[in-house]
Amino acid sequence: MKRSNKSGSAEMLGRLEDRAVDYIGKLSAADAFATALEAEAYLAIKWGTAQAEMQRSGDARKVFWIDDDDIQRMREARAMVPADGKVDPEALHCILRTLDNLAPDQKWRVAYAVAFRTCVRCMLPDGFSPRSAAAKLANP
Repeated sequence: MKRSNKSGSAEMLGRLEDRAVDYIGKLSAADAFATALEAEAYLAIKWGTAQAEMQRSGDARKVFWIDDDDIQRMREARAMVPADGKVDPEALHCILRTLDNLAPDQKWRVAYAVAFRTCVRCMLPDGFSPRSAAAKLANP
């Protein structure tokens, strides 16, 4: 029996996150960061709207809530995108399509993680990747 993406298991969410990061990893670090932030912002808006409706209707399901601090963090992250960082429409579409079968809160949460990982990549010096930096720190 095929497992539904709606289940939201941590393992499945991690695989989707890795898939999105791998796809935008083909872009420059600046473009990947700009694209990941665009996906996160788009999904945050959609989830914020759905969340407000849940609150109005008294829906008490367990979900990843988005709040003003998350919105502020996204604004601050957008200010860190290098000037040459441009959103890649094809990559943006790929990220959104990859997360399409998730619940709205899960879409936003995975996009949040993708944006964080691409931020780290963007902030590392040229020639470093998160894996190589970790290896160099572990073995000086």
